[in-house]
Formats: sequence, C-alpha cells, structure tokens
Amino acid sequence: MSGFGITIAMITMIIVANLTTSVYTEPLVMPDKFQHTATKRESWYIDMFDTSYTSISIPLLAISAVIPAFLVSVLIIMESHLTGVLVRKPGHRLVKGCTPNWDTFLMGAILLVCSLLGLPWLCADSVRTIEHIKTLTVYSKYSAPGEKPRVLYIHEQRVTIVLVHVLVGLFILFPSVIQSIPVAVLLGVFLFLGFLSLSGLQFVKRFKMLFMSAKYFPDYSFTSKVRTAKIHTFTVLQLILSALMFGIKLSPGSFLFPICVIGLALIRRYAMKSIFSEEEIEELDPEESGSELDESDHE
Repeated sequence: MSGFGITIAMITMIIVANLTTSVYTEPLVMPDKFQHTATKRESWYIDMFDTSYTSISIPLLAISAVIPAFLVSVLIIMESHLTGVLVRKPGHRLVKGCTPNWDTFLMGAILLVCSLLGLPWLCADSVRTIEHIKTLTVYSKYSAPGEKPRVLYIHEQRVTIVLVHVLVGLFILFPSVIQSIPVAVLLGVFLFLGFLSLSGLQFVKRFKMLFMSAKYFPDYSFTSKVRTAKIHTFTVLQLILSALMFGIKLSPGSFLFPICVIGLALIRRYAMKSIFSEEEIEELDPEESGSELDESDHE
C-alpha cells in the first residue's frame, strides 16, 4: 500500500476539505472547457510572421528572439539531461539502453508544436521521474541486520508512464473534478515529494555533517578520502552558491537564471580546482551523483 500513499493522502484530504465548509480552502482554478486563454485569438495556430501587434520588422524580431530562445533552451536541455543522469545511475541496475539524444530531439519537436499552437511548454520532471522509478523497483527481501535492502531490478517498460499521461489528458474532460482539489493539497504533495527526493543527495548528507563531530561521520567514501575541513568548505561553498541562485530566481533579473546555471558549471570545472584537487572534487561532486533510491520507502 505504500506505493499508493500519496494518492490515498490526496483523496482523504480532498474529502476532508470538501466536508469542512467552515474553513475556506482555495480551489484549483480551471476553465470549464478546453480553449486558449487569449480571448481575442480566433485560431489555435500562431502566425510567426504576423507583425500587426508590433512595429518591429520580421528580421529584427527574429534576431531579438534568439537570446531568450537560447536561455530557455539551456534550461530545458539541462533539466532533461539532469533527469537522465538521475535515471541512469549504476545503482538502479537498468538493463535497457537510454537514448538521451532521441529524448532531446523529441523534446525539441514537441516544443515546436506547442509554440506554434500557443500551448504550454513541456520539460523533464525530475522529482516525479524518481518517484516513478521507485514504484517500479524490486528490492531484496532478505539482508543482514542493519543492512539496507539492495535494488534487484527495475521493471523497465513504458506502459505505466503512458497511462499516467493519458489519465492526465482525460482530466481535461472533467473540470469539476479538478476544481474540487484544494490548492493546499497540491502544494503539500509537491512539498513532500521535494523533500523526499532530497534524501539521497550527497549535498544533504554533507550538510547534516556540518553539525556532527568527525568521529560520528557516517561511513561514506568521501569521508575516508577527503579531509573534514575540505568537506565542510565544499559544502559551505555549495550553500552560498545555492542561496545566490535562489536569490537570482526570485529577483527581477530572474531571466538571467540560465546564464547563472552555465556559470555554476564553469565554477565547478575551473574555479574549484584552485581549492580542491581532482580526486577531492570527484569524491565530493562525482559526475554521476544524484538521488539514490531510498530503500526504506518500500518497507
């Protein structure tokens, strides 16, 4: 039943929210029918050569669109690549090969169609992808005392993910059901999934170690190969950069966020080498690092 915990919790809280009439809960807003939000539009197709809404010529308009298009492309490609790295971790024991180039091509084709029709853009969903993998994971039933169950294999198939998106699409036909879901319930689910996905990140583990004595450090590979001072220095630098990125995201200059993401890669590639050795960087920030499957979830 643990695999349906989130679904059961959502249904329960939706029932409670609808029965508790004395407490106001903001409902999810959804149009009663499937239509574009721009009421003046007569067609779904967006004419790229229509200049009736601007005095800028088409060549100049195309040139000025290059910069924001580049920034959005960086975000979408990096998010898709990050999700692929999390999925392809060796600990997941995947057998079938991955197709990152094909995924990127499909993402670009879908974005092109969505742009021509004025539909929302799609992007990779790292948190939901990891949760989907967890539900398809089979763990060992027997292990030594104190030892976590091992990942035996993952049911690699496309049926479940296709059904999920089909059901999401079918909900468009039932707007009354969507409108009965309180926003607080959705935010709670997103917050829970976000915190759950942090459990296997090495950064979170090292952050906890900031408040621990060295003799109580868990038995990780980097704790035996990197000095404590270097571990804490690397963690503090990551905290500062994370806070800086969060501040930029909330500021009026948030459109520069993709450039800052590229800057992080450059800092990791070049600036960090003046403080840490190659071996230390590989231990503290390996290229294949990411969220591990939490074996405790299936118990």
